[in-house]
Amino acid sequence: AGAEAGAPKKPRVGLEDFKRAKVEQVEQAKKRKEAASNSKGAEGAASTESALPGGSAGGAGEGGSSAAGGDDDAAKEAGSGGVGAAPPPPVAAALHKYSVPADDAGRVNYASSLNGAAVLGANADAKSPQALVTDNKDQYMIAPCSSSKWVVFELSAEVIVDTVVLYNYEVYSGTVRGFELWGSQVQAAPQDPRWAHLGTFEAAKSKQRQRFVLEGNEHWSRYLLLKLVSHHGTESYCTLTSVRVHGRDAIENLRHEMEGMSAEMEEFHALVHDQAAPEAKPGERDAANASAGRHAAEGADVTATLPEGGDAPAEARDEATTAAAEDEPISGGDASLTSA
Repeated sequence: AGAEAGAPKKPRVGLEDFKRAKVEQVEQAKKRKEAASNSKGAEGAASTESALPGGSAGGAGEGGSSAAGGDDDAAKEAGSGGVGAAPPPPVAAALHKYSVPADDAGRVNYASSLNGAAVLGANADAKSPQALVTDNKDQYMIAPCSSSKWVVFELSAEVIVDTVVLYNYEVYSGTVRGFELWGSQVQAAPQDPRWAHLGTFEAAKSKQRQRFVLEGNEHWSRYLLLKLVSHHGTESYCTLTSVRVHGRDAIENLRHEMEGMSAEMEEFHALVHDQAAPEAKPGERDAANASAGRHAAEGADVTATLPEGGDAPAEARDEATTAAAEDEPISGGDASLTSA
């Protein structure tokens, strides 16, 4: 109990302390890199000066001493962490950055009428814009290529859009070239400033499926504005068969955040385990010392139970005689026989 009371208490590391320690590690790594580069630059300048005529004499003066002092300081700063030391591990949150799936198979299409999406508006000279939220290849939106073309979608849920897919199967028509995507959490007119710009893209001259990924988008959108800026071809009319929109809703985003927190906690527990491992050895030594002291005390108690000045019990005397006989070396067999 005394050994446990005297043992130093292990410091408890909180999650916020762990994050701050990670940031400090990254900053220290940057400082070590800068110190190492400055040290190498100073060494290169010194070697250049020594190679020039009279460079060694000039280096022996005040300038040389100050450069040497700067090199010593840089070497000390670099030596504190080691220039060749491995950089600290990156923060788990940065490692767990969301990556857009490469395959859209099985993903929810938030611009599908089957899921509740709808077309709320389009430019006045566009015909059949509602075809864009269906999967019917025989239906399509058509509009003069010279007009200002736009479509407003109401998605089936409020999502963070990460992928947009355009389909155009019509042969004798112009196709989309440059287009813009804008998102909003509230319904608004195309000229409303509440629309947030999600990206500008350029489609190829193709009659096949074309997929566009919105890297780094973190804007929540319930409404999507598609502006068709330019087109391929010299036809008078441009067509677009359908549009698919993929992203992550609140549940999927929460799952992603929980996975990031789980990875961060695993790294935190690993750090706590690494801190506790070196402190186990002194505790083990204290436990061994306490165990040895306990055995010595038990031996003293056994000796103290024997009566002082009196005869020990017969069993104890027999055990003592047997132990003494075993410990005594046999010096000569003939002498023992004669005494017997």
